[in-house]
Amino acid sequence: MMHWFKETLSLIMALSSISIGPTGEVPSLGMDIIPRANGTIMVTAGFSNGIPGSRLPLTLETLDGECIKDFTLDENGEVSFTPPQIPYRIFLNGGPGHRIREIGLSPSKRRSGSQTDFSNASL
Repeated sequence: MMHWFKETLSLIMALSSISIGPTGEVPSLGMDIIPRANGTIMVTAGFSNGIPGSRLPLTLETLDGECIKDFTLDENGEVSFTPPQIPYRIFLNGGPGHRIREIGLSPSKRRSGSQTDFSNASL
C-alpha cells in the first residue's frame, strides 16, 4: 500500500509541473537511453516544453511485464543503472498519455561499445 502511495504522490508532483503551452498543446514526453563506457545505462527524460522528467517512476521489466527493479528519476530527469543480463524493457510512467516502453540495450553488445538492442524481443 505504501509503495502505491509513494508512486502516486511522485506522479502527481511530476504532473503538476507540466504546463500547457499558449497554443493549448500538452507537452509530449521523451526518453533517451544512453550506454556509458563503464557498462551502466543512463536514462534521461523530459517534456517537449523543456521541463525535465523530475521524479517520474521508471521500471525495468522482463519482456513478460514482470518488475525487475523500480527507480525514480532525479530532479534533472535522469537515472543510471547496471542493466540486467536478460532481455528487458524500460517503462517510463509520466501519467496518462505520457507512458513510454522501450526495449533495453543488449548486455553482451553494450560491453563491446555497440548500441545494438534486443531486435527479436517484442514490446
